[in-house]
Amino acid sequence: MTGRREDEAITGEQEELLPSAASTLTHLLIISESASDIKRSMMTYSRHTLSWDIATENSVTEVLKGDHRQMPDMVVLDIPSGLQEAEQLLDHAKAVWPYAGFLAFTESTSLDLKPLIQQYGMMSLLNAPNLTSLCAAIEAELSSFSFGALRGMALPSVLQLLQWDKKNVAILASTGALWGRLHLREGELVEAYVHQGHLRGDVAALEILRWSAPTLMLERSYQNQRRSVTRPMHALLMEALRQQDESVYQDETQRTSLSTDAEEVMFFKRSQKRKDGPEASTAAVDQATLSESTREFSASPMLIDESSFSSPKQAAPTYEVSIMATVKMTLDSVLNEIEGSMAAALVDYASGMALGTVGTGVNLEVAAAGNTEVVKAKLRTMQSLGIEGAIEDILITLQQQYHIIYLIPGHTLFLYLVLNKDRANLAMARYKLKAFAADLKL
Repeated sequence: MTGRREDEAITGEQEELLPSAASTLTHLLIISESASDIKRSMMTYSRHTLSWDIATENSVTEVLKGDHRQMPDMVVLDIPSGLQEAEQLLDHAKAVWPYAGFLAFTESTSLDLKPLIQQYGMMSLLNAPNLTSLCAAIEAELSSFSFGALRGMALPSVLQLLQWDKKNVAILASTGALWGRLHLREGELVEAYVHQGHLRGDVAALEILRWSAPTLMLERSYQNQRRSVTRPMHALLMEALRQQDESVYQDETQRTSLSTDAEEVMFFKRSQKRKDGPEASTAAVDQATLSESTREFSASPMLIDESSFSSPKQAAPTYEVSIMATVKMTLDSVLNEIEGSMAAALVDYASGMALGTVGTGVNLEVAAAGNTEVVKAKLRTMQSLGIEGAIEDILITLQQQYHIIYLIPGHTLFLYLVLNKDRANLAMARYKLKAFAADLKL
């Protein structure tokens, strides 16, 4: 039986098998000659049986011959001897039950089930369990299982949550005609695939992370036993954010350039209009006079009073203006693009002075001076303890706010950000603040 390959998307038939959003039951399929005993034990000892719909089959052959229109959330598979029937079932599941989780067990003490993981991805395996331990394992799997559509969450946030929970799962991401998958093993991003161009590895992961608001579905991963992604997840998230920012900047620069070119074309068109009549005659006389004056100037050297010209030292301080403009643009971007931002500042902790501030709700001048002391105290403590290295950031958690102090490498400066605790995504705020600091031109 041919299973669904990595380059195959969800079909219409599979969409019909998706669990209903209104359904509150968890569908469990037990395949074992002792299925009735296992079901009876679970119904007796588990506290969650009212939320379970438990179906039983005596063998894999019966499952493959039957018509299970209701896709199971979890399949408990008893493997009496050999792996051939288990492989047939998993191939079947890849094709028609992409969201179903698996727990496999065997009463044999000598049968090795690990080849199933190598071929079909991570799953729970039990050797010679008793009924009590088997029921406990099933209940634990069901309570932690994740699948189905995700709405109202950004992909980076989803990845971080799955990483914290150490999930074994695949994310099917799609936007328009583009789609691909990210595979996680115990929360670590190990495999990525984009169908258009058949991209894999880091390139595929970055491509998906750059997509704007993709549709997300959680599936069981059949590919997380592989590894084509070499960079850690946080590095890929930062790189994707950097590339997105560069893309936005390039688009804005191109629009500005096109606008400027259009204005210059209009200017030169106005300047090069053909003059007729008296205006033309006057222009010709003026040109002749100018030419004569030029010849006289060239032939008669003059002493020029340099005091009538501005000294270079009196020129406008364009460098300082440029830096302050960059600071203002960076702080505005921090406030506008980091969810839950209330206020932000760039502070020189050598002097305690704020070089730029945006936002309301906090006296940023007082905060600049106060947090300067926090940074200096931490640096002194590290020195006293003999801890080498630099501080990346300092997080202060209040009842209703987060305060982040991000120290800019190579400078006595830090970015200070105040976040609304109820609205902010702390992990993403730290990633983005680091990205903005890297782009700050000083």
